[in-house]
Amino acid sequence: ADQVQSFEALFASGNMADTIDFMPPKLLAKITETPNVTIEALKEQAQTSWEETISEYPFESITFDLNAYNVTEVADGKYYKRVPTEVVLGSIENPTQVSRTRSDTLAIYDAKEWYIVRLNGEAHANYFNEIYPEYADVQIDFPAEETLERGNE
Repeated sequence: ADQVQSFEALFASGNMADTIDFMPPKLLAKITETPNVTIEALKEQAQTSWEETISEYPFESITFDLNAYNVTEVADGKYYKRVPTEVVLGSIENPTQVSRTRSDTLAIYDAKEWYIVRLNGEAHANYFNEIYPEYADVQIDFPAEETLERGNE
């Protein structure tokens, strides 16, 4: 719970660069095998991408429901927890509307630490499952976005 709350605070503050520190080590190691991809480059890309997004869709809120599911064991002392997540962004173009995205965030226990994994679709899930096959059967909800009139979110 502490890791998720720390991640939530970073996300809410707009510090996407440091959210990379919450990624599992085996996943970071695999990503940084790619030429010219370093942890610093990942952090810079995460921050730049976020700043581009919020320039058109200002951040309004993020909510993690830590009570929705229990911690579940998969194998060999590894655990996970599905954490329903909701992100609300405004709209510069249409200030009377907001975009609400609901999904699951996956918290996994690896190497005696909890890590946060955001899987934004099948491609992300497949890549993650190549590195962590023990989580392949875990069912999570990928992001689903809807546009709502402000006040109806």
